[in-house]
Formats: sequence, C-alpha cells, structure tokens
Amino acid sequence: MGILLLVIGSLFLGSGIGYLFHPLRVMRLNEWMRENVFTDEWITLVPRRAGIALVLWGFLMLLGAIHFLSQGASRDEKSLTLLKSPPMQKHAPRKISKRS
Repeated sequence: MGILLLVIGSLFLGSGIGYLFHPLRVMRLNEWMRENVFTDEWITLVPRRAGIALVLWGFLMLLGAIHFLSQGASRDEKSLTLLKSPPMQKHAPRKISKRS
C-alpha cells in the first residue's frame, strides 16, 4: 500500500510541477495519451477480453488489499508487544556466607 501511495503521490507531484513550469508539454502528453492509450478501439473490437481483463485485475487487487489489511492487524499486535517491557524476573535472595 505504501508503494501505491508513493507512485500516486509522485504522479500528482510530477503533473503539478509540469502544469506549473511546462504546460505545453503536458498538453502534448495528454493528446498523445488520448490517441494511443485511452482509445476506445480496443474495447469496441474485443469487449469480452476487456471485461475478462478488468475482472481479473479487480480480483487480484481485492485479494492484495485483503491480504494487506489482514497483515496490518498482526503487524500492529507485534509492534505493541515490542513496546511492552519484558516481565521482571524475581531472583531468590542470595545467601551471604559468613567467613571467619
């Protein structure tokens, strides 16, 4: 999850800096993406493949999220046990021998 947030945050930061300093490059990239990446041609020609691909990706992402969330609970429990101080050990009092 942390990697996903890092990637999304980097994309937002990069696009924001791009819009501030190089707006024409961002507009050209947007046009290229619209023509090549987000084209409706693939979806209209093979809708069954697109549906199967989306279902598989969604299923994998949900499984990953469930696994991440289930690991988070056990991770929190482990971190709490690391913060606890170890139990005090009781030692038997030492016998002092008197030497004469």
